[in-house]
Amino acid sequence: MRSIWRFLVVGLCYGLVVAGVSLEEVAGEYGLSLRYDWNLGYGELKSENTNRFCRVYFNMPYVIVDGRVYYFEEGVGWETNGRLVLSPLMEKVVKEFARDVKNQRSLAILQSNFQRNSETNQIKEVFPQNTKPLSVVSNALVSNRENLVSREVKTNQITSSTGKVTTNRIEQNTNKETAASSQQTPLPGGRDLFRPIKTVILDPGHGGKDPGGIGKGGIKEKEIVLQLAQSLKEALENMGYRVLLTRSLDRYVSLSERVELAYDRWNGGEGAIFVSIHGNISLNPRIRGIEVYYLSDKASDAGASAVEIAENAGFSMDDVKHTEGFYSVLNVLMREGVSKVSKALAKDVKIALESQFSRVSVKSANFYVLRFSPLPAILWEIGYLSHAEEGNQLTSQSYQRQLAKFMASGLDRFIRRYNARRGNI
Repeated sequence: MRSIWRFLVVGLCYGLVVAGVSLEEVAGEYGLSLRYDWNLGYGELKSENTNRFCRVYFNMPYVIVDGRVYYFEEGVGWETNGRLVLSPLMEKVVKEFARDVKNQRSLAILQSNFQRNSETNQIKEVFPQNTKPLSVVSNALVSNRENLVSREVKTNQITSSTGKVTTNRIEQNTNKETAASSQQTPLPGGRDLFRPIKTVILDPGHGGKDPGGIGKGGIKEKEIVLQLAQSLKEALENMGYRVLLTRSLDRYVSLSERVELAYDRWNGGEGAIFVSIHGNISLNPRIRGIEVYYLSDKASDAGASAVEIAENAGFSMDDVKHTEGFYSVLNVLMREGVSKVSKALAKDVKIALESQFSRVSVKSANFYVLRFSPLPAILWEIGYLSHAEEGNQLTSQSYQRQLAKFMASGLDRFIRRYNARRGNI
């Protein structure tokens, strides 16, 4: 009964469709295991022999194959009987993964039999030259396929939205990483590191090929958060603050690019705070409200854990590893200090927002964009795009201006307290 309720809830939230290929069908056809995690919002196909996986998200238009992210303009659908089905482009990626795994298993069996026969007959043989082992992610996944594009993304490269499926992969830069190790800033003992805050970095989530969550009526998270960031920028500038945006256009921005802006301020001795802006999505269309997050190693509750998984899913593992290798300069004590100040920032923002809006909460989770920030940082979920009324409000310019006004008030409240107390809050 519980699973039926979940299916009906999701169907009401995202709409019902009448045909399509399901994950169950793919799992059965290609001999893969399948599990659903309804709390975190995904279904996962896995090959037990090769330990490879393909994860399809319900509330974000993402498919992850072996840590590599594919972005879509359309997410999963639901049949009238509650069965989850894949969009046509999602189906191409998932089936290509399944075929690749099947071929990899067949090749492994062939190699094993060959080795066994060779040892038995004591004869050394060589595979034909045109027999090649399959790569972790098959090149066939993206070759000569209409509307399906795989792209290498370099740090600081601007990638425009194509409206089609794309993937992100960060090219490692050995020289830059080597230089980073010599630029790491240790925490000097006994030295006053207070830097008065005069700058606010706004980070509109997603962008370009990554639409973020897609809410009721086709609302795209990437568009809403950019509009709100621009309104918030105006409000803060009117207060006298310097405001920087990680993106001012509809373009894809890697994790390392977002973090780099924060480190530039830090390395330059400039006081600043970092605010990442996102829109929430839930499988339950009745959930609504504003959430403000600060960094912690463990999510504060199950809902926070689900949001953490969904937002972190938009970055490929290559991107995360690259960023981790280059920007992990914070020692444990310094990270704890940043988290403590960020918690105070989140509470001040909550006080300001709840003076005008109901259902405002402070939570904590391990978001990538917060994990690598040397600055006080929060992630702001502006509301639920999956809630009919709240999603509609978030498209209104007047509502966005109200959100921006009270968020700016909360940030200003924190900055004034922080500067007056020289960071001792």
